[in-house]
Amino acid sequence: MANPLVVLGVGALLVVSPFVAIVASAPSGITPVQLRGKQPRPAQLKIEPAELHFGAQAVDTTSKPQTFVLKNPGRVPVPIDTMAVSEGFEIESSCAPHKRIEANGSCPVQVTFRPTREGEYLGVATVTSSAVTAPLTVNLSGKGEGNGRTIKISLDPASLTLRPVPRGSNAASTGTVTIGNDTTSTGPLVISSIVLTANDAAAFKQESNCVNSPIKPGGSCEITVAYTPRSREPQAGELVILSNADNPSVTVPVVGNP
Repeated sequence: MANPLVVLGVGALLVVSPFVAIVASAPSGITPVQLRGKQPRPAQLKIEPAELHFGAQAVDTTSKPQTFVLKNPGRVPVPIDTMAVSEGFEIESSCAPHKRIEANGSCPVQVTFRPTREGEYLGVATVTSSAVTAPLTVNLSGKGEGNGRTIKISLDPASLTLRPVPRGSNAASTGTVTIGNDTTSTGPLVISSIVLTANDAAAFKQESNCVNSPIKPGGSCEITVAYTPRSREPQAGELVILSNADNPSVTVPVVGNP
């Protein structure tokens, strides 16, 4: 919409972006000058479709790609800063990072579904741009189904109690949990995450080389847990282990004694 600008002045030069108005002296003293122009159009970015449904897919296999499209219906280029998808999905596109879609242009984005466990997957593909105020999203869904495989995880010990260290010692009390892949498993065990939670998390520390290192049937890896007392009361926590096993989430209770 046009925005009128009224300039009042005598013998003055006034710059009003994107216009320049010069007002000369006049016998009457004041000369009004009215300018009209249009505000610059804001950047626009659209995403279509709003949902992608992948249906059933065998665990540890990749689906055929599905596509959503980023469209720029505006008159100025739009930069694409980041693209991300939820766990179980993968994204590929030439649009990002740090590239732009020209005016009236578009860019296809491919998404694939690769489940690592059985069950429903609900996720989101997210696209951000510094030229628009809010991220754009596409809802994703799929279902992981069994493919005749079995992967059995074992934990030794099933719970871990860390004994107190001698008085006056600055050493931490340590213990080990062994993660095993049963000999009857039909494929490698892949640990995707190990998290130690506790009411006094700073008192505990865990280390391992298990994450994203496939464990063959009959193989194992170790998690070392260290406890440094910070109070005179026992502290409780647990190791939460996520994997591609038939039981994808397992826990090991941990107790630290002062």
